Amino acid sequence: MRRHPRTRSGAIDRRALIRYAGCVAVMTAFLHVAGCGSEHPGMVEVTGVLTVDGGPPPTSGEIYFNGTESYGGFPLRPGTGFYDETGHYTIKTHTLGDGLYPGKYVVSVHCYKQPPNMEGKPVESYIAAKWNSGVASGLSLEVPVGSDPLNFPIDVTTSE
Repeated sequence: MRRHPRTRSGAIDRRALIRYAGCVAVMTAFLHVAGCGSEHPGMVEVTGVLTVDGGPPPTSGEIYFNGTESYGGFPLRPGTGFYDETGHYTIKTHTLGDGLYPGKYVVSVHCYKQPPNMEGKPVESYIAAKWNSGVASGLSLEVPVGSDPLNFPIDVTTSE
């Protein structure tokens, strides 16, 4: 049994080389179509609507998902999202809309009148301070392995 496409004289057997190249091309195409080359497999899309005291937020802002436990051998990575004036958001870990890896997350929300700045102006928030901390907010999300896309509505308040 030969290990490479050569004839007994050492010359390359062109038919065997063509068959070999064809097999490589077919396998490459199959793996590409099958999705085996996915950049971040296992991620779960997370979207939702943020409300403030039951209504739309006064301005756009950010939501942070900080991982506390990973599932199924997936990496423990934080996710972020920006909500618009209607409160709609989509979470990203690497690229917009890719979602979160399976695991447990604590959630913090930021909705600033005056955001952190380099001018020394005091930071002012439209929402109560507890929502700025994933631990203090009491908001958490569990993303199961193999989950369908998740809708995670969030309601925050202007007072403690």
